[in-house]
Amino acid sequence: MTEVADNRDNHNNIATAVNGDGDLLSSSSEIPSSSMLDRKEVSAKATVNENEASHIGKTLALQIIGGADKENASHVNESEGRAVKVRNVEKTLRIGWLEKAAGGRAKYRRVAKPRGGVRKLQLDATARYSAGQIRRLAMEAFEASSNSGNNRAIEEEFVVNLGGFGGQPISDFKRRDGQVCDIWEYCKDRGKRLYQLDLFMLTSPAEEEHEEARSERRTISTRSSGLRPRIANDVRVLYLYVRQSAYTNELSYMECEKAELHGRLFEDSGGACPSIEHFEPFEHGFSISRIVKSGRVLLQLAVDDSGARSIEFPESRREHAVLRDVDQLQGHCDRQFGIGFVPSCDYACRPMFSWYRDGELFRSHEYLYWLDDVKDEQTHVWSCTVVCATTGRQIRSKRVAVEASCC
Repeated sequence: MTEVADNRDNHNNIATAVNGDGDLLSSSSEIPSSSMLDRKEVSAKATVNENEASHIGKTLALQIIGGADKENASHVNESEGRAVKVRNVEKTLRIGWLEKAAGGRAKYRRVAKPRGGVRKLQLDATARYSAGQIRRLAMEAFEASSNSGNNRAIEEEFVVNLGGFGGQPISDFKRRDGQVCDIWEYCKDRGKRLYQLDLFMLTSPAEEEHEEARSERRTISTRSSGLRPRIANDVRVLYLYVRQSAYTNELSYMECEKAELHGRLFEDSGGACPSIEHFEPFEHGFSISRIVKSGRVLLQLAVDDSGARSIEFPESRREHAVLRDVDQLQGHCDRQFGIGFVPSCDYACRPMFSWYRDGELFRSHEYLYWLDDVKDEQTHVWSCTVVCATTGRQIRSKRVAVEASCC
């Protein structure tokens, strides 16, 4: 035992020592002086006074621990003065892969190893995860662990959703009362632990979706039964997501579909965002970066090293002209029927879109090439007017009727 403190005052003397385990030993007794007693006598007569020695004990314990391992992620238990390891806050989510084979009425089936199987996602118990974020993590996990090095990116090869074993897609985690929540509240609301969730990455071939969408439109115009056909996507709209590094302040850019974009906003805002049904990307500062119709890119937003933006139109070099009118650009995106209008105005033109429903202004915003979820119980006539800041002229679309039966 090593003596640490010795008060040689004429009144009370406090002898404080630390044993080999780092535990604090303190004595408070009226003794003449530690110099008058043998150190073994002091140790024998000393009694622990935690109230008087707590501050000294914590300080000494911190010094001892810090000197032994300053890099160790530990904290000190204030009641005992000993180092305690930080608990592991990672939890494991097991997620599988269900793929829909070719064929209009095909069912989902499990994808076997090496590309498929089950992957383990390590989730931080202190972070919030939306369904869109879990979907993205699942794609990254399957792509990273694939044995084939020349595989196409999953999102390029398939239409990807998060869902259950029966193939039901999950766009948002929701409590039983309908409120959007993160995965932890989702588990708590259902009385399950994370490892008990049956979640899968659902994929279907992108080419198959396009053909099904064309077949669906033919069926819509001729069907006489009251059955609603299965909705498939034939339009893909992506948005630009920008994130600034907290360490280097550098900006990184990526493209996201609406569901994933909502998931990232959900995570960044700590859940303070509207549900996916009421989520409008433009209202949160996001702009369209790419529109694909039946596999053909109609416009592409480009960002150079300086951050300057420009818009490329792969199918035309005409400027300030109509490239796709509202009767040419319409279909299903994210299972919602929408319409679009694409004039060939560059990003610097700051094209202002004004969408009209039955002659009345419906929505207005810059770069609003696509308007989703225009379905209604009634038939409406839609049109769009674009004001180009470069020319000062208006570019008008056709007027198109969208019938309720085609939505």
